Amino acid sequence: NRALPSWLNRCKDLLPCAFMAILVVYCLKAIPTSSFVENIITAVGVITTMAIHAWKGNTILSVVCGSAAYIHLWNLL
Repeated sequence: NRALPSWLNRCKDLLPCAFMAILVVYCLKAIPTSSFVENIITAVGVITTMAIHAWKGNTILSVVCGSAAYIHLWNLL
């Protein structure tokens, strides 16, 4: 088996962080025009995602858990 090129290894290491950054920017873009309650729900989703990612280091798990928390709070509203 051949080894992967160095640029491809670097992409493999950076893509999870890039996906997380894109999701954070996308989620937080509406904060200036949102209500206080909507901002709290968004903050809980972001904080949940960050906490799960810091704890487990799994990008997919952290995004799924953060999204679930966000959706659950929206449904309670």
